[in-house]
Order: sequence, then C-alpha cells, then structure tokens
Amino acid sequence: MKAKIAAALLLCFALTGCAKDAPEESEAASAPTASAEESAQSAETTADTSSGDASEEPAVVWATDVEDYSPYVILGAYKGVEIERDAVDDEAVETALLAILEELKEYVETDRAAATGDVVKIDYKGYMQDTGEAFEGGEDTDFSLELGSATFIPGFEDAIVGHKAGEEFDINISFPDNYGESTLAGKPVRFAIKLKAVTEPVYPPVNDETAKELGFETADKLREQAQADAEEAVYTANLQKAWEAAVSAAEIKGYPEELYSYTVNSYVDYYVGYYGYLATMYGMELSDYVGMDEEDFRAELETQGKKYAEDYLNEEMVMLAIADAEFGREIPEDEYAKTLDEYADREGVTTDALKEKYDEKSLRLNALWDKVLVFVYDNSITGSETAE
Repeated sequence: MKAKIAAALLLCFALTGCAKDAPEESEAASAPTASAEESAQSAETTADTSSGDASEEPAVVWATDVEDYSPYVILGAYKGVEIERDAVDDEAVETALLAILEELKEYVETDRAAATGDVVKIDYKGYMQDTGEAFEGGEDTDFSLELGSATFIPGFEDAIVGHKAGEEFDINISFPDNYGESTLAGKPVRFAIKLKAVTEPVYPPVNDETAKELGFETADKLREQAQADAEEAVYTANLQKAWEAAVSAAEIKGYPEELYSYTVNSYVDYYVGYYGYLATMYGMELSDYVGMDEEDFRAELETQGKKYAEDYLNEEMVMLAIADAEFGREIPEDEYAKTLDEYADREGVTTDALKEKYDEKSLRLNALWDKVLVFVYDNSITGSETAE
C-alpha cells in the first residue's frame, strides 16, 4: 500500500496543490543527466509553480466530484483476478537488510570492472555526432556517479558497466526526445569518457554493535525489521499486480470533460512553472531555456498532458467505480482515523502534523484508494509463487 500512497500524495501536491506547505526546492539537472521532465517527476516539486496570484488559480476538480462513472467505465473482473504472487524469500530479506544498512555503507576502491551499484569517478565530454562539436553543459571532471541511479540519460550509465579504472572509451548515445534542452532533444551524441576510479559498496557486519548504531537493541531486532520490511515490500508488489489486472480488465469509454480538462491543464501549468523555475535558476527566459515560445511549449505539454491524464484517470475512475459497486466512497470515521495513524507513522510525524501538511480531501481520497486496492488484492486468486 505504501507505494501507492506515496505516489498519490506526490501527484496531489505536485499538480493540485493539496499540500498545505510548500515542498522543498530541487536542483536542476544538466546534460547529460536525466531529462528535466524525468527530474520533475522524481522531485517533490521545485518552487511556487503558479504563474499568478493564488486567488486567480482555477478551483481544484476532484475525481470524487463525479457521482456516477458508469457512462465512462465498464468494470471487468476485478474480483477473483489471478496473479502470480512473489514470495518473501532470502533475496527479498537480504535486499531489505541492505536498505537498513545503507546509512553505514562505505565505498572502497576496486580493480575489478565496474558494476551496477558501484560509484565511479569519471571525466566526460560530449560532442554532437553530426558536427563533432562539443556542446554546452556536456563536460565535467572528477564526477562521482552511482551506476544504476538514473542520474544521466538512459544508456549512459549502462555503457560504463564492464569497464575498469584507467580505461578511456566513447559512449555513443542519443538524448531522449523529450529532453528539456531542445538543441539536444533526440540528437545523437558521443561522450568521451575517462574512467578514473571504481569504488564498490561495503556494508558493515550484522552484529549487536551495528544494530545499536542504527537504533536497534540487538542484531536479532535488526533482522526482525528486515524481515518485516521484506514482507511489506512483497505485499505491495503483489497488491500492485492485482490492481493492474483489475484496471486492464476494465473498458474505458470516455472521460468527464471538466475533470479531463482540469487534469491536462494542471499538468501543463505545473511543467510551465517547473521549467520557468529552472530557467530562472540559469538567468534565462523560459522561451530561451526550452527553445520555443511559451505558446508552442504549452501546446507540446498539452499533448503530453493528454496521455498523462488518460493514464492517471483510467486508474482513478476504475478505483471509484469499484468503490461505488462494493462499499461506497465514504470511509467510516474509526477506519479513517486508523488509516491516518498509519500514514503518520510511515512519515514519522504525528497525526495532527499530517493533517496540517495535507488537505483533508486528499487524505480521504488516499484512504479510499487503499481500501479499494486491499479489497481487490484480498479477493484475488493465488497463482504459482515465484519462490518457494
């Protein structure tokens, strides 16, 4: 459940502004790092993304404002969906254990070939393949990069895997079509790489001393937490499988016009604000930063926003249609209070602090999401497990 909750709350305060407090700023990405759009999706948000006074902002349109989704959704088999469940095996527990030990992890140099998870030190310089000219922002020295972190554009980090310290080589790759800098978007480039060092992660031994340093009484308590974390991670993965099966079984006939338009416009306004913020950081006008005037930029974002709206609303509408068919949208107060306590515990805050941070309507919507997801999962049929 936690993964869905986090995603829903992020979406809510990124696009509809239901978080009462402004989220923290994030740093801008530079070539050849991930596209600005990808950075926006992974950042909580940047700054105030509205272009005018708050009083001028359009009223939030919630999916729950639509009372009947039967004209838009025909539910398929959401009860009794068959899924192949993952099991809590040794690998899952080990992954959870390493996540706990992460804060005590150290990196040591190695002479083996670089692998995903290593941190490498590189010099790099990027050149346009068609002209051979170096491009602005595509050069750095002694850059520390964790392989597999998706810090750079897709394919860049994978191309370093297998090389050893001291090697010099080229990476031939293309920038994503939706890359924020228009002069690089979709363009093939060559990066000259000098791999200066490869360091591998080393975790501390699991003993009482390590456990105490991490806030656990004993090593056994630490292992118990890893087991619990693994169980939650596997549960979440299985729940997601059941939910995806339920959504896939539904037929989407259309979208409520006001809700659809609001979702698209929110997407456009958010990214105009986001890119505007990045442009300001670089002392540039938005049109110069994105390589087109704002009208054309908005038109491009609108095309992306329509795809986003359809993907998101497909799930939201199926969720509400299932709730309407099974138990309604109102959650009993005792059940809602318990859910809020769980949310607060996960965020490490008090329930009152959670209520201060998020709009009540968004919290109730997330609670309903959880209830529907659990209902679908609890009524799913177990297929073969991936591990015994």
